[in-house]
Amino acid sequence: MGSAPEMAAELLAPLKPDRKGLVIFAVNDNPEVDLAAGGSHWTLLVYHRPSNTFRHYDSSPSHQTDGNGRSSGSTQAARRLADAVGPALTGAGGGAGAAAALPSLVEVRCMPRQTNCYDCGMYVLAVARAVCQWWLRGPEVAREGAEGSTGGVTKVEAEWEVQERAMRAWLTPAHVDGLRFEILEIIRAKAGAASVGA
Repeated sequence: MGSAPEMAAELLAPLKPDRKGLVIFAVNDNPEVDLAAGGSHWTLLVYHRPSNTFRHYDSSPSHQTDGNGRSSGSTQAARRLADAVGPALTGAGGGAGAAAALPSLVEVRCMPRQTNCYDCGMYVLAVARAVCQWWLRGPEVAREGAEGSTGGVTKVEAEWEVQERAMRAWLTPAHVDGLRFEILEIIRAKAGAASVGA
């Protein structure tokens, strides 16, 4: 069996990840990736091509580091995933002429924190939605950074960080409760439509 980057490249190839500006991964902290069940925490890993970074959003401060200051299980899981998919996203290690730099991993420290032990998945959904909205609002800035201008990448990353810091104002427990209600309503509507069509 091949290495994790080779397997990731093979699995992701039909999606053409090396052509995407933004790629989003939900990450579970289960260290036993061969087992379907396991893990206790979800985080979000976002590949942002203009800055060539993976941005890791973790809503649980208790999962950031262990008692000795080492990276947590969720950070380690994000690192493993980033290491596995990074070459497929950048084209690095793809054979002759592939000289793209592998992305760096940025821990987003200004990520709002959940106030309970069960809302991590809701925070993943809320941040994923926000990240997609940021991307759609800023294509001209994203293109500037993607064209290789060092100034553009700095500008793009700075704009992204402004958006990340602004999350503290709106990504609150009340927002998460509203999102949970919104998702439940979507599920109910879809279930009702499916039962009518059956």
